[in-house]
Amino acid sequence: MENMYQPFEVLETEEGELIVLVEPDEHLLSVVENQSEHVELDVDVDYDDEDQELYIIMTVYVG
Repeated sequence: MENMYQPFEVLETEEGELIVLVEPDEHLLSVVENQSEHVELDVDVDYDDEDQELYIIMTVYVG
């Protein structure tokens, strides 16, 4: 399943790390909050030269 979330705030720490705040949907909240299994989050950053947009791709693995 693929979901897209629009960030409502992007912050940068003093160390240069990005913090992206999004409003997740009910499915994502239930996966993160209610899983007794291991949940892993993978984050990848991509830049589209043509559109000049930054994409942050988050993948949630449950298992």
